[in-house]
Amino acid sequence: MGRSDKLHCSACRAYGTAVHSVLLSVQEIPYAELMASLDIANIRELEDLLITECFYSGLVTGKLDQRRQCLRVADAASRDVRAGDLAPVLAGLAAWYAGS
Repeated sequence: MGRSDKLHCSACRAYGTAVHSVLLSVQEIPYAELMASLDIANIRELEDLLITECFYSGLVTGKLDQRRQCLRVADAASRDVRAGDLAPVLAGLAAWYAGS
């Protein structure tokens, strides 16, 4: 598995696991936490991944704070609905359907 394949696999894991949930629930996440979750060894590789896989694709809006070594999250796109969040979504859809 080449370096770019490892980056791509790490990015896929990030969006399908708790990392994406963390991005939805916090405004600031330390590089160390992201690097541990993604199995990335250095800051440069992490920043490249965040820029190319998160910012450019529109999954995450935010800023990289190199001085404090953290990602400041302004917004994160949600791809999946957690089981606990499904009831309000269904209630909203039912209300919309009943009103149409």
